[in-house]
Amino acid sequence: MLALKLKLEPTEEQLPLLDAMFVKWAYLATRAAKQRESWKDDTKNMEKKAPIFTRTQIAHKIQDDIKAAEDGLEHQGRRIGREIERKQEWLDYIKKLIEDETVREYNPKGRGSFRMKGRKGKFRTLKAWNGTLEENEKVIKKKKTTLERIKNGLIKYKPTRITLWESTYSFDFSGKNIELRILEDTPLTISYVDAPFSEKGSSNKASAEYIKNAIRQFVIYALHSHYFVGFRQYEKAWFKSSKPESREKAKAALQKKIEKVREETPKLAKKFLGKELDLGNADWIEDAVKREIGGEGGPHGEYLKLLEKMADKILNDGRFNPEKYLILLRKPLKSKMYKKLANLKPNEWKYYVQITYEPLYAERGVEEKTIMGIDRGVSHLLAISVLDPKTGRFFENQLVPNPVKNWRRERRKLRASIRNTERSVRAETGQHIQEAQIKKRLKSITDRVDDYYHNVSRNVIDLAKKHKSAIVFEDLGDLRVHARKKSKYVKERDYVLSLFDYQGIYKLIEYKARKEGLTVYVVDPIDTSNRCAKCLIKNYGKSEYQRGIKTNPNDRYGNPKVGKCVNCCGEGKDYQIDADLNAARVIALCKQKGINNPRRVS
Repeated sequence: MLALKLKLEPTEEQLPLLDAMFVKWAYLATRAAKQRESWKDDTKNMEKKAPIFTRTQIAHKIQDDIKAAEDGLEHQGRRIGREIERKQEWLDYIKKLIEDETVREYNPKGRGSFRMKGRKGKFRTLKAWNGTLEENEKVIKKKKTTLERIKNGLIKYKPTRITLWESTYSFDFSGKNIELRILEDTPLTISYVDAPFSEKGSSNKASAEYIKNAIRQFVIYALHSHYFVGFRQYEKAWFKSSKPESREKAKAALQKKIEKVREETPKLAKKFLGKELDLGNADWIEDAVKREIGGEGGPHGEYLKLLEKMADKILNDGRFNPEKYLILLRKPLKSKMYKKLANLKPNEWKYYVQITYEPLYAERGVEEKTIMGIDRGVSHLLAISVLDPKTGRFFENQLVPNPVKNWRRERRKLRASIRNTERSVRAETGQHIQEAQIKKRLKSITDRVDDYYHNVSRNVIDLAKKHKSAIVFEDLGDLRVHARKKSKYVKERDYVLSLFDYQGIYKLIEYKARKEGLTVYVVDPIDTSNRCAKCLIKNYGKSEYQRGIKTNPNDRYGNPKVGKCVNCCGEGKDYQIDADLNAARVIALCKQKGINNPRRVS
């Protein structure tokens, strides 16, 4: 799913009302979270002219915003709990060091400083260790208080978000405004921006084109999901269930939906296109409905053309109610971020609307002639190898370089520097520092990483289009090990893996492949790094593949990038290859031979 986010341009008269709406909504959410009568519009401690929301808006959406906030707090609570555990371990370590002199290792240079025996770290004096102990006790006490407040729900909700009920707003795309009907008194009509402008006043054409296309895709998706073949969540659950009664319900729901779409499509065509539509046999209707509940491929071509015609008519002519939940957001201006939220004036905020959608692309029927295996690594970002199933030969072997590791390390150092600077300034002056050059540099690193991922994913897609390849990944899921006690190897591995966004680059490739009509598969990662691709091609099942071969006899450890099959195909010959490239070839072969549960995801 993608998010369409449009910036609003309220008038000077609308700003105070919008500000009062956010404050009132946060007040009601805070009361509702404490299990009071949230649907009653209590105006206690509010201004006399405070907005009064409709009962529909309060009854349907107040609990959704509470649930979203509580989910975030629950995640924060788990994070704080882990931080408390780590701090407590450090606290116990210091206490033992202070109380038991037998575990101390004294500094050979003297000065009365010491540390724990067998541990690396700074030598400190007894006074310094006692100071560290007091400091950590204060930190743990503060974090426990925060955790207790989260568990008891004693958190005040911020006036930054309002989720709108699906019938309480509508778009006027020709007039570039949105009408909000969430107040009892009068609707609010606010303009939105669909073309960003630079400081010089000239429009950024690429961004404007992107937003225009996103709005069109959003309208197409809204028509598809609500007016045509969309199913409710509980109906989708029937199709996934294995229970006989659920399967019967799913069968009945499918037939009912097909009949409804056949009946409603001419009416919708007259409503949105202003003309009658002769469906004839319309085989695409049944096909479109079945694909929505789990069939492979994108929407049928004729069905998508109909949606595109309706969307273009809506964008050019008039109002449209997508019948989807919309979120009204606001955040402080950059120059005012140092202020407390309660001290911000109505004109010191930026206002947005956000709504989710999923682009629909027709299946282009690209014939799969080759298979592209992709392995994600550390030394190299990606290892790519393309297999020709007819000849059993690999070509287009590529190792994509990985500059991201150093960029991420630089970013972490900068973040630590910002954090330390802010703490020292806050301790001396009691104020937060404003955005400085170091923060701009931090953002530039993030943009550099994102730009590199986009370029790599585009090159992969162009290569797949050139050779008409099916793209195959490992289904890595969550690579990290979450446990209270971790070995040194696991900690080091988690740190290295944290420098990369493996799932992010996979999603970019999958999204762009779907847009270009290419297919993406995933396979289970079992033994993909411990098999010999050459043995797998010749169906030799007893390959003796070893990874981490010593390329230099004087090396203490082997090189993890080098792999060797010491008895390749049972012929008694060595076969040496880059380990990541071998894994990419094995992944491609898993798709060809049906090993490791290959399954299509796009």
